[in-house]
Amino acid sequence: MACGIWRLHAAVKKEDGSPATLWRVEAPSKDDPLLLAARKTSQRLRTLRHPGLVRLRDAGETDGRGGGVVVWLATEPVTPAWAVLEGIGATMSGLEWDEYAAMGLKSVFSATAFLNNDCQIIHGGLCAGAVFVTPEHDWKLGMLDTATEHAAAGECPRALPHTHTPRRRGPPRAP
Repeated sequence: MACGIWRLHAAVKKEDGSPATLWRVEAPSKDDPLLLAARKTSQRLRTLRHPGLVRLRDAGETDGRGGGVVVWLATEPVTPAWAVLEGIGATMSGLEWDEYAAMGLKSVFSATAFLNNDCQIIHGGLCAGAVFVTPEHDWKLGMLDTATEHAAAGECPRALPHTHTPRRRGPPRAP
C-alpha cells in the first residue's frame, strides 16, 4: 500500500512472530530528495518517544537496484487512518463515530503539541495521510518526512504529496 513516499507492508518480527509494519522507500540515487526525507523520518522516529507517535522498532538501509538505496523502517503494526475509517464508518452510529473521532484527534493533537512545544519541531505535513491506526484502534501520528526544527522553519521543505484522498468527507450519519 502506498502512503506518501513510503510503501507499507504487513510484516512479522522474526524473533517472536509479533506483527509489525514495514515501511520502504527506494531512491534511485544517493542524493535523491526521497532518500533525504526517508532518512529524516528514520532519525526522528529513533529519537522521539510519545504515545501519539508511531513507534519505531528497527530501521536500516540497503543497496537497491541499479545503484539506488532502500530505506526501511519496522514499526508497530499500523494502518493508514483513511483505510480504517472507510471500513468502520458504516458500522458506527453518529454518536459512536463522533466519540471515536474525538479520541483519535485528541491523540494526534497531543502528539503535535509534543512536537511543537517540547521538541521545537514543526511536523510540516499534518493531514489525513499522516494519521495511522493500530490494531487496538489507537490513532498515531507518522509521516515525519517534512519535520523541521522551529529555528529552520524558513527553510521548511514543501510537503511531499500523499497518494490517497479519502472518498468520504465527514462522519456517516444514521437515517
